[in-house]
Amino acid sequence: MEDRTPRQRHGHRGRGVRPVAGLALGGAIAGWLLSAYGLVSGAATQTARTQTGILLTASFYASLCFFAAAVCLFFYPLTREKNQSIANELIERRKGYAS
Repeated sequence: MEDRTPRQRHGHRGRGVRPVAGLALGGAIAGWLLSAYGLVSGAATQTARTQTGILLTASFYASLCFFAAAVCLFFYPLTREKNQSIANELIERRKGYAS
């Protein structure tokens, strides 16, 4: 994925901490939900309430996040024309890298 972030010496673009923070936050939220349902790590069995919480966390709550993201993408202003404009701009940038 190319964007306006400059290349680093090793060929990767600097992305900052946002992706890492997002993964950490997602994992933390799942952990908090499971903790709220009474999950006991390493226990041989879990209560019925905890088992329900595991199922909800892995399915229902995850699907809520997916559909919220889908709604956001639905309103994202990316048209075929905008996509072509971005592609053309990237082609021009790559010509600059080759020289």
